[in-house]
Amino acid sequence: MWLVQVGDPQLVVKLANELMSKHGIYLQPINYPTVPRGEELLRIAPTPHHTVEMMNHLVSAALQVWKDNELELHSIHSVKCELCQRPVRHDVLTARHRVVCDGRQCHDYIVEATAAA
Repeated sequence: MWLVQVGDPQLVVKLANELMSKHGIYLQPINYPTVPRGEELLRIAPTPHHTVEMMNHLVSAALQVWKDNELELHSIHSVKCELCQRPVRHDVLTARHRVVCDGRQCHDYIVEATAAA
């Protein structure tokens, strides 16, 4: 399960509704009292039955809904290797590699930050 922080009770419902009505994707909006006010979330709960194509559709749809609502895109998680502190290339990571880096394979999963990033 993944949680996407939205932080606004009306907006989280609006985003969930747009994902459903425009893209056929159901994400659960999480509001107070489940979370404190101001910490509203969208819950993403993939299953083994979701294909890579479905996941890619989710990402594309979510990006479109975010852009349509003029929302900022950012991560609340560290995107740097804890050992070498260089940016992590999430596009090449697999589930078994999503662990704390021990430095032995940094070159496989890390790229230098560029001016465009």
